[in-house]
Amino acid sequence: MTAQTDGWRDEFLTGGVLREIWPRLPSYLKVYAELVRALRAGEYPPGTALPTRRALCDRYGVSRITVAQATRMLVEAGLVEDIRRGKALRIVAMEPGQRA
Repeated sequence: MTAQTDGWRDEFLTGGVLREIWPRLPSYLKVYAELVRALRAGEYPPGTALPTRRALCDRYGVSRITVAQATRMLVEAGLVEDIRRGKALRIVAMEPGQRA
């Protein structure tokens, strides 16, 4: 991945572009972006469990399928690990400079 690509991703996740297209994004991408922001901000410390999918549904006002898609993306990005086959997700320590 080039520095130019990384810069675009940072801009997308932190403001500018995201602000403009946020209303048109699918709900699962909005939940994913919010969870990545929370992970980067340290709201969920490494080694702890992410809130249950039901709790995330309530927090973001979305369906279980939407939360499942967002959390699947977190697993694929290596930010969380599925420790009980869809029942619990544990936060993985983010390496310095790691991108979501």
